[in-house]
Amino acid sequence: MRLHHHIGLIIIICSLGGVGLSFGLGGAWEETGVGYAQLSMNSATLNNVARLRKSTTQWHAEVEEMASTGDYARLEGLQHRTLDLRRHIWTLRGQELAAEYDSQLEHIYSVIARADSLMRSTIRMGEDKGSEYLVKRQTDLRSESFALVQAIGTFEEFLQASAQRDENELHRRTIWIQQFSLMALLGYAVVVVVLWSWTVVSLIRPIRALIDAARGSMERGEPFELEARGPKEVVTLTRSISTLVSGLQASQESMERSIEERTSELVRANRAKSEFLANVSHEIRTPLTAILGYAELAVESTESEETRRDYLNTIHSNSHHLLEIINDILDLSKIEAGRVTAELVRFSPQQTVGDVAHLMAVRAKEKNLSFSAEYVGPIPATIQSDPTRLRQILINLLGNAIKFTRTGGVKLVVRMHEGIGDAPSQLAFEVIDTGIGLTDAKHSEIFEPFSQADASTTRRFGGTGLGLAISKSLAELLGGDISVTGNHDRGSSFKLSIDTGPLDDIEMHDDLGVLQLDDINSSLQAAIHKASLEGRVLLAEDGDDNRRLISTILTQCGLEVHIATNGREAVDLVTAAWHGPDSYDVILMDMQMPEVDGYAATSQLREAGYRGPIIALTAHAMIGSRSECLEAGCDDFATKPLDRKVLLGLVEEWISVKDDWKES
Repeated sequence: MRLHHHIGLIIIICSLGGVGLSFGLGGAWEETGVGYAQLSMNSATLNNVARLRKSTTQWHAEVEEMASTGDYARLEGLQHRTLDLRRHIWTLRGQELAAEYDSQLEHIYSVIARADSLMRSTIRMGEDKGSEYLVKRQTDLRSESFALVQAIGTFEEFLQASAQRDENELHRRTIWIQQFSLMALLGYAVVVVVLWSWTVVSLIRPIRALIDAARGSMERGEPFELEARGPKEVVTLTRSISTLVSGLQASQESMERSIEERTSELVRANRAKSEFLANVSHEIRTPLTAILGYAELAVESTESEETRRDYLNTIHSNSHHLLEIINDILDLSKIEAGRVTAELVRFSPQQTVGDVAHLMAVRAKEKNLSFSAEYVGPIPATIQSDPTRLRQILINLLGNAIKFTRTGGVKLVVRMHEGIGDAPSQLAFEVIDTGIGLTDAKHSEIFEPFSQADASTTRRFGGTGLGLAISKSLAELLGGDISVTGNHDRGSSFKLSIDTGPLDDIEMHDDLGVLQLDDINSSLQAAIHKASLEGRVLLAEDGDDNRRLISTILTQCGLEVHIATNGREAVDLVTAAWHGPDSYDVILMDMQMPEVDGYAATSQLREAGYRGPIIALTAHAMIGSRSECLEAGCDDFATKPLDRKVLLGLVEEWISVKDDWKES
């Protein structure tokens, strides 16, 4: 039987039984109620008849007394009493009584009517004749009076007997209805119990067995084995749940395997992170040891000037190495937090490649390696990307190539890749070395944070294992990617690609050729000279050591330097010299100072109408720091620790345009 047939049958049986029982018992109790109402009415009638009998008895006594004495004067009052009795009997006749009651009341009414007629006739005769007539008819009057008393007494007895009979019948009927109701309820209860037992056996028990089997399978891993029985829907449900539980068990097993694999990955990641922390500790402590040690030697040493200069060069080299490590750690934290953004500007890729080549040529020469930068095919004069991030990636790739190469050389190849269809054009950079190379298994692992080719690589060459992970993330940020090819002990080739942005109306250079290491060294020597600058510079810096350092660098280049120790002093000095002949050509503004910081001081000057160049100096190198400074009104941005060449380059650049803004 189908489930809805099963449930429908139960509902129909229970409904019909309940309706039939309700109608049967309701009708019986309704009839009993009518009987009790009639009994109550008969009781009220008896009370009325008893009062009528009492009044009639009094009336009969008065009639007897009047007839005995012949007192005609009492006849009229007695006639009024007779009229009252007639009204009383008429009222009884107006009630809803049985037919036999009505006939007796009719008889009583006729008797009282005759007595009333006799009294009226006597009253109409007058006192003289009436008295004589009353004496003649006193027997009739007494007879009618006595007959009335007898009739009412008989009627009262009849009513009492009838009421008693009705009460006995009603009591018997009530007992029968109670017994019938009890038996009907018991029968209905038996039917409900039978139907419920049927439901339990055919529906609830299979469902409960289904629940127990599913629970045992899910909680204790028991196989789901249950015979499908019961209504068709329950059978279908059992089979569906069996399929579902089997699927869940398979999913649970798969999830457990995934958890085990993920746990293993987390263990490996934790181990890699621990190794990374150990490497970072080593990498930080190593240059710090050199910095502190050689600083103490330089302070206390009585060696020659040349020896002390070597100490200072060692301190300078290790300071740069320490700065690179800190920058890598900060960059990784920003990348993992999703806070790295690209500042897309148009710039010359040849200039960026040349700057990086000049920088990396020194490292290559120290290891007696050849180094070249080669341009293949036409290269756009400018592209739209982030030059800072591109420089960072190239320095990392070339630095790794030089670090892991013992003999031979390193080559940087730059070429264009034209986009196919809707794909954008990309500028490709390939770093080729003759170093230790990589196994195929390590080609993807080296781009994971905290990873190097193996632990021995860290011990032999140093490093935190963050550079390639950072570089790959930055390459993706610039719309490109980094890939690697190569074999173990046969060198490696790292390929970097970035989007160029729109190249419409951009000039293409196709005669750039190859830049050899000797050319780079010549250019490097030509660039190493002490710059000679002229101009007035306001340095707003609250740190004594930094203030003295920057002031010395600027003064050695021929610049006239004025000092402000906070933003308030800077605003006052600029305001005082603004429109005079001694106005400042460049303002170097530290952004974190007491009283009034650099942001507020710059904003105040711009609001006052000052248009001179303001270069922000800040130790905040986080993403967004540059834009915050520019939004405050600064024209350029330099981060601490300051690179001497970068600082002097910025100052020289802005002094060169002083005539433009001063004339305007």
